[in-house]
Amino acid sequence: MIKNVLLAVLLGALTANVLLAQDKEIPKKYDRTMGKANGLYNSFVYVKAIEEYKKAMEISDHETDFISLRIADSYRLINNNNEAFIWYSKVEGKPIMTKQDKANYAQVLILHGDYRKAKQVAEEIGTSVERIDQADKVSEIRIDTAAYFTENLVINSEEADFSPTYYKDGIVFVSSREIERILPQSKYYWDESYYLDLYYTQNVDSTEDYFSSFSKRINTYYHEGPAVFFGDDNKIIFTRNNFNKGRRTLSDQGVNHLKLFYSETLEEKDRWSIPKELPFNSDEYSVGHPTVSSDETRLYFASDMPGSLGKTDIFYSDFVDGQWTTPQNMGLKINTEVEEMFPFIFQDTVLYFASKGHLGLGGLDIYSINLNDKNAEPENMGQPLNSEFDDFGLIRSGNVGYYSSNRPGGKGNDDIYRFTYTEIIPKYVVVVKAVDAETGEVISNANISILDNITKDTVIYEKLPDSTAHYITLENMSYHAVAHHHEHFTHSISFEVGEDLDVDTLFYEIPLERIEIGKAIELENIYYDLNKSDIRSDAAIELDKLVTILVENPDIKIELSSHTDSRGSDSYNQRLSQRRAESAVAYIIEQGIAAERITAKGYGETKLVNQCSNGVQCSKEEHQRNRRTEFAVTENASNVEVIEHH
Repeated sequence: MIKNVLLAVLLGALTANVLLAQDKEIPKKYDRTMGKANGLYNSFVYVKAIEEYKKAMEISDHETDFISLRIADSYRLINNNNEAFIWYSKVEGKPIMTKQDKANYAQVLILHGDYRKAKQVAEEIGTSVERIDQADKVSEIRIDTAAYFTENLVINSEEADFSPTYYKDGIVFVSSREIERILPQSKYYWDESYYLDLYYTQNVDSTEDYFSSFSKRINTYYHEGPAVFFGDDNKIIFTRNNFNKGRRTLSDQGVNHLKLFYSETLEEKDRWSIPKELPFNSDEYSVGHPTVSSDETRLYFASDMPGSLGKTDIFYSDFVDGQWTTPQNMGLKINTEVEEMFPFIFQDTVLYFASKGHLGLGGLDIYSINLNDKNAEPENMGQPLNSEFDDFGLIRSGNVGYYSSNRPGGKGNDDIYRFTYTEIIPKYVVVVKAVDAETGEVISNANISILDNITKDTVIYEKLPDSTAHYITLENMSYHAVAHHHEHFTHSISFEVGEDLDVDTLFYEIPLERIEIGKAIELENIYYDLNKSDIRSDAAIELDKLVTILVENPDIKIELSSHTDSRGSDSYNQRLSQRRAESAVAYIIEQGIAAERITAKGYGETKLVNQCSNGVQCSKEEHQRNRRTEFAVTENASNVEVIEHH
């Protein structure tokens, strides 16, 4: 994906840390192919490098792990996550993978949606990534926010189109589209796409004459990227490769970084001045993705300059006495150990930005934070603005705005989408609290969801500080609320709302039983025919309830036990109870529960609940109390508690 060109250059070149051993017995054809592949890889020509590595693999199986890792990394760098996942999987757990390789693999796994394995890989190298650590909360931001309506723009091409910015009565955007030129259009070696330029459109909905190259003074034969206009659209700060006045400059490591340039309109108003570098540019690091406050005194941008907390951070610089001041890092609340990019300041209060480090759905997600609130934390914008793919470059004016995404269903690589925000005024506010069934105390960190019983859709919600508030926007409908907490059994309730209600706020509590390792819980009404272990239809109904418990609580393992009364021989009762327990377990496994999650145990008459032991006269009712089926949690994976079977 073409924006990854900007990202990768922004991060700097990845230098090879593994040297391919030369083997005199390897055919010369293999040597030549590998030499070519390594040269292409080290020159960032990843598409062609992949082709040569695959050719080398066909010639010889020598250094297969090295080649697989190089192919995986190449696919990652051109943002082909599916192929990157396949090739990283080939070398997973092998000695060739360095700490950096594993960190890259963890990011690929996040994009692939495999948070559990991503966490395992991250733990191997001793890193902690918020997006992995809080993966269990992702379900909250997967809920489609009905307040936002999004649509793909007709101006998009089959190539990359992204990072729009407001200009006059239209937008200027970045694109790698192919256009007619007198001279041949240059391609970028990274992924064989055309170089990025800025384009202007007055009407994003027009299918005729819908764009034009922005300015020959601004656009060059190298990359021009995200920009911002200010000063009544007579001033521009834009991103460009380290190329100015016909010169292309490299860093000490041979990297052509990104810089920010400033230009303004000349007196004739139809031409731009020769771009000038901003004072904090450097040949040794990158700066890009500018946005400017409404009073034109503060510039926000992304960079990997010294002082960065992660791979790329959001910085700001103030305009004082006609000069831009030394950039300041925006701190750990916004920046993480990975990438933060594409900032946009809205009404000088809300900063929108893209990140791979905060809790998200995958790839780059769009976040917002209120800069005037010292206690504010970055908030994921949720679906539909975010997806499991890269979502970034949001701009907004009032309730309408634009953002970029490479999600499936678009016209090309990256596409520009328009969104419209409509504030939803709820009809009813439903406050649902999960409480401990024994103590009645509120479980503040429980995960509560509400489903529409007819459409089965998840209802839009917003959390209150001391509970979970679900704003119900439909009338005369029934709902189903489910509460989850890793230390309690999942439980649910149903309720209805309608016009006949004389209140606008409804309060419900969902009692949750605490999971206690080893505590016996009786299953009522589990009966067997005399001296038999077959599952009767009435017993199946009760066992189905246990199946539901296991489905709703996927992290627990249980022991299912069967008990008899004391009548009959001890050995017979032991065998009978074991058969009954095994029969019940077999039924549960047939319903789709994994066999390793449930163990059968017959206790015969060894665990009587009353005095009715051998030789003691008891009533039928007293004996019946001992003929029971129970289950006990033996392991809760979320708490890693285990009880041995005895």
